[in-house]
Amino acid sequence: MDRCAAALVASLCLGMLAGCYPSAPSGVAAEPDSCRVALRWTDNSKDEDGFEVGMVQ
Repeated sequence: MDRCAAALVASLCLGMLAGCYPSAPSGVAAEPDSCRVALRWTDNSKDEDGFEVGMVQ
């Protein structure tokens, strides 16, 4: 798992501890190219309405 994917998982796990987020995903992978990043994961939650992905600079 690369650094960006690890940060995403850590953020989701911290949110779970606070009771704010659905179950954390597994198999998170990020594949960057010159102008975008493809994200993949396995959804382990059944109670979310969608996903929001942000970028930290």
